[in-house]
Amino acid sequence: MLYDNDALRSTLMSTTAGIMIFGVLFDVAVWYYAKDVVLFDKGQKNAKNEAAASAEQQKETELNGGLQSEFDAEKFDIPLPTVN
Repeated sequence: MLYDNDALRSTLMSTTAGIMIFGVLFDVAVWYYAKDVVLFDKGQKNAKNEAAASAEQQKETELNGGLQSEFDAEKFDIPLPTVN
């Protein structure tokens, strides 16, 4: 034979196991040191919600022909149509 099957098998399995253990140790280290990381601040989340609401309100304004809501109508004393 050109090579020793048992030695090759042991070397490949040991190398693979060592790399996997090394990876698991780094996973644990990242988990430990990154536990206090804040990905989304509540302020940023509220700003995103306000931006989405503003965009939705602008879309409604365009669809309603410029009248934003009944609150705008009350502010300017514009009579709203009633449904009987």
